[in-house]
Amino acid sequence: MAKIALNFEDGVTKIIEGKAGESVADTAYDARINIPLDCKDGICGICKCKIKSGSCDLGFYIDDALTEKEAEEGFALACQMVPKTDMVIEILASSKACKVKIESHATTITDIQFLSSEVVKLTVTEEKGHKFHFLPGQYANIEIPTSKVVRAYSFSGVSHNAHTVEFLVRLLPNGAMSNYLRNEAKTGGVLNLMEPFGSFYLRDITHPTLFFAGGTGIAPFLAMLEKLSKEKKHPASPIHLYYGATTDENLVELERLYDYATQLQLKIFTCVSIEKSAKHAQGFVTQWINKAHLGKVGYDIYICGPPPMVEAVKKAVAEEQIVHNHFYEEKFVQSGN
Repeated sequence: MAKIALNFEDGVTKIIEGKAGESVADTAYDARINIPLDCKDGICGICKCKIKSGSCDLGFYIDDALTEKEAEEGFALACQMVPKTDMVIEILASSKACKVKIESHATTITDIQFLSSEVVKLTVTEEKGHKFHFLPGQYANIEIPTSKVVRAYSFSGVSHNAHTVEFLVRLLPNGAMSNYLRNEAKTGGVLNLMEPFGSFYLRDITHPTLFFAGGTGIAPFLAMLEKLSKEKKHPASPIHLYYGATTDENLVELERLYDYATQLQLKIFTCVSIEKSAKHAQGFVTQWINKAHLGKVGYDIYICGPPPMVEAVKKAVAEEQIVHNHFYEEKFVQSGN
């Protein structure tokens, strides 16, 4: 059965399992998701959506409902399209309009690992049989038990049985999650997760690809590379990962990254900004954004990190006139507490 990821306008994603020969709209309806539609006959066009990855049989439709140009651009009708493979589909409506229920899952903390003085790897497991399904790059909302405050963190990995997931958390001087992890969190503790969210996720790699990560912005890229490493057919196009942090110790999960590099067409470039290093370049990831290093190839670009870093990368790409086909970004906005 094909897995169908429905990505709504407000960033909510719902992943459902299709049945052989069943349309996306019918599968969604079985999952109590009401994709806007009227006729169900390929005539009205109300259920128009956009295919982001995967393939399907487009079914029957008239030109008034879906033009030839729209079909070429990746649009389809949910009432007619029948998946042939796993798919990611952009629904042109909000999750609320489609009556999507945001589910909360109680998880047990199974590991708290301080990777540096500023970065914690948090691992949690769902004990009641729920499997975590998300697009690599997306995030979950985690409720802090002591305050009921919710914080968002990107998935950095998932176990083979999908019952266990992990996150990277940057410790702030007086952050709500930071204080909880420093002072109160213990293995066996319970955390409520709401997942998944976000439009920052890995698309099919069809062009040479650039990943730019700042600090714990490496988390979604770890999930992306994990997915690629598990696939039997690795992408034919090369990936360059540019990863920067403040100090050597805050460049975390390097062993895991270098392991991925041996499996994939992946080159890794690392740098630190506030200290000299014998292992890593001095400065920022923008030092590699130039034609001499990148050439004139058309890239797909992904950026994740603190807002100043994201903006600096975007500015450098524009100033250096780096050719790109697609551009995806995720800013880690620091919460007030």
